Amino acid sequence: MHRFYCPQSNLQNSQVAITDLKELHHLRNVLRLKKGDTLTIFNDQGEEATGRIDNIQLTKVTVAIESVRKEGADIPVIILACAIPKKSKFELIIEKATELGVDEIIPLKTKRTEMELKGDRLQRKIMTARNASTRQLSEAGILFEQLGDAGLFLWGSVPEGVDVDLLVQDAYRNKILLMRGSVFSANETPDRHIRFNAAFSQHPRLSNYLRERLDAVAQVRASLGRVGVSKP
Repeated sequence: MHRFYCPQSNLQNSQVAITDLKELHHLRNVLRLKKGDTLTIFNDQGEEATGRIDNIQLTKVTVAIESVRKEGADIPVIILACAIPKKSKFELIIEKATELGVDEIIPLKTKRTEMELKGDRLQRKIMTARNASTRQLSEAGILFEQLGDAGLFLWGSVPEGVDVDLLVQDAYRNKILLMRGSVFSANETPDRHIRFNAAFSQHPRLSNYLRERLDAVAQVRASLGRVGVSKP
């Protein structure tokens, strides 16, 4: 279900108005929702409400609230420690674990392990993951200035005009964990970079989310640009 952030809204009311320009653009022009469609609204008080669109106007969309609930506890980090199985089963484990939301996979060499990941083979797997992740993230709108040729992590930046902090917060509310580049900096200089794990950034849910959000921002900026040009 589509989610919209209304930080100051009182979800205990029978109706809530969505007035944020970005959210309105996303609702009307990107998702093309209509009167009667169901959506979710959440605020900065940890409340989440399900409702139906009651009225769509130029400056606001009114939603009739049907149910309200408190958001659950913070999403736990899930780490899977797995003994290395035979042949291609490990790739299947990685694929399915990623789909289920596992954050990290630790391959274990146990007493009965019959397969070993040799350095060159492991590097080829990493490169395959990096290439696939880079392609999907680039298509979604993430920019890569210097890819490098090794390592599990990719450093991408968001387009100009995108607030990284707001994007990371919105992603978290949508059960997607993004890591700001500034987290790895010793100073507090603003940073437009995000660090992606190449092994887990191939999931379509991540690329679809980024494409949707970045496209919405680009369309808003384009609309504002046209308005600015038309002014005397």
